[in-house]
Amino acid sequence: MNEIKRARRIRRIARRKRKQYRLVAFSSILFIVSMSNVHGYHADYEILNDANGAYATYGNGNVYIGDEEYIDSLEKNNNDVYIIDEREELQNMKVLNSYRITDSNYRRDIINIMEDYENRYPSEWDRSEETMITEWAVHNTLYGFNYQTDRTQDVDFENTEEEQYKNLALKIFFR
Repeated sequence: MNEIKRARRIRRIARRKRKQYRLVAFSSILFIVSMSNVHGYHADYEILNDANGAYATYGNGNVYIGDEEYIDSLEKNNNDVYIIDEREELQNMKVLNSYRITDSNYRRDIINIMEDYENRYPSEWDRSEETMITEWAVHNTLYGFNYQTDRTQDVDFENTEEEQYKNLALKIFFR
């Protein structure tokens, strides 16, 4: 009988620890996301056309947007941001090596550039600024924890993920 009580006690403690870890993870993500939501800061930029894509400048370099072939053809610079436009096939825009952009103001500027690009070249792609900020912060956090770095080094802003990031807090806390 003592072994059964002991086993139940261990399971209760393990359940309590899992809840504590979830709460810590949830709190950490909310803190990071809240730090990302710095309102009132927007850089001045203009979207310009290149031969095969578009580009704009942000506080730390250039933002290039185009198809994968165009992005692959560019000479890479660590301060520049490269976004693959997959809006027609996948309703997606993919920021390559997004983990490098750690400044929340720069991330917001880049997202604003993407939204302006969408307004200039409309498609079925439709993401809100807040869910993109949240998704980017989550990707950077997970990359920082060395979690599935092959998947978290880039951020995909697919239409299908809009609801997922709207309900992020509930998913983490009540999993």
